[in-house]
Amino acid sequence: MFQKYGFLLVVCACSKERSPGLDALSSSTSTTTGRPSAPPALGHNAPDGRILSGSEPSLGTSTSMSSTEPVLLGEPSAWCTDGTIEVTNSACAVVPASRDHHPGVLLIYLHGIIPPNGDPVQKHKVLSIVSTHASRTGYVALIPKGIRGIGPSPFVDWYAWPTSRAAYEKRANILVAQWMDTRRTIEAKLGATFTRVILAGSSNGAYFLTMLAARGDVDVDTFGAFSGGVLHELPKISRERMRPFVIAYGEYDGAKGDPQKLSLMLDQAKWSHRTYAHKLSHGAHIEYLDDLFRDE
Repeated sequence: MFQKYGFLLVVCACSKERSPGLDALSSSTSTTTGRPSAPPALGHNAPDGRILSGSEPSLGTSTSMSSTEPVLLGEPSAWCTDGTIEVTNSACAVVPASRDHHPGVLLIYLHGIIPPNGDPVQKHKVLSIVSTHASRTGYVALIPKGIRGIGPSPFVDWYAWPTSRAAYEKRANILVAQWMDTRRTIEAKLGATFTRVILAGSSNGAYFLTMLAARGDVDVDTFGAFSGGVLHELPKISRERMRPFVIAYGEYDGAKGDPQKLSLMLDQAKWSHRTYAHKLSHGAHIEYLDDLFRDE
């Protein structure tokens, strides 16, 4: 079944203070469609960690380039809270003042389903986790906002990602193009290009990104599927497009069978991946982001 979802039940007790790198922000939220001319390259780092199943990815060597300057990118908004800023009207970002450890990394994180009304705890949990981890670990994060009207029943009007075949065919390429446009906007503001892009997500976001990965519909360097994700058939894409996967799930998650199945199918496809299990429930957890960057 393609339509998957999950509830985010635990609220992260994270600080809502703004990162030092956000002290001098502009209100500009324009989208840049062209890549900045001849920007300096940023560093490249690769994951390398304890393997529970699958094979260890190899993503190249690393270079260093520090950044401690304030970033003129955007402002907090009604949606972009918990240490994030609004970079477009459909995406939040985290730009730490110090990016010495992972200077060339961009994490694009896809949330699970989020209620459209009020001030949902699900949104705060995801934004807090990503903001806290990015600021602590030193990389730039982009958290796009899902779209309404495509969620799994009975949550059709919640913010979600297209996981039915019909919704996927209609929306997937448009969403990926929006993320890449926003990436170029951030690169233009930073005056440098990202050398490694990670696409990760939890619950509904994980199911969507595994569909993108299996069909080769997004070009990134690493995938992270947390509390969800399953391949409904073995991928029919070139081996060059089989970028490494990191899978993480909770042993107390009622949907843990899906990430476990994903790990087995990646084994069958000889697709490089690492799988981690934790004593956690369903949804987003900072431990899963630790797994994504384990031993770097």
